Amino acid sequence: MSILIAYYSLTGTARAVATALALDLGAELEEIRCTRYALGLRGFLRACHESWAGKLPTIEPLQHVPSRFDMVVLGGPIWAWHASTPVRAFLPRKAPTSATSRSF
Repeated sequence: MSILIAYYSLTGTARAVATALALDLGAELEEIRCTRYALGLRGFLRACHESWAGKLPTIEPLQHVPSRFDMVVLGGPIWAWHASTPVRAFLPRKAPTSATSRSF
């Protein structure tokens, strides 16, 4: 089974978890890159406001095509009680057609 682990990490915490999981599963790793947000108070406030408002940022092109994998695992932080906006911007990408979607 081919597995892709896609993640967004602003502080590095999600990156560490995704990397460890990819090593354990023998999966490919895809970082969701978004330059709109930065560390610090201003970046925090922007991220929270846009997450709450449902605004989706532009993310950089991906290195992998998610639809070519049997399973895609998606991870990242929670902002203002929602998945971070870069993670939500990734979701419209075509998912595997035979996959069953589950939330954990």
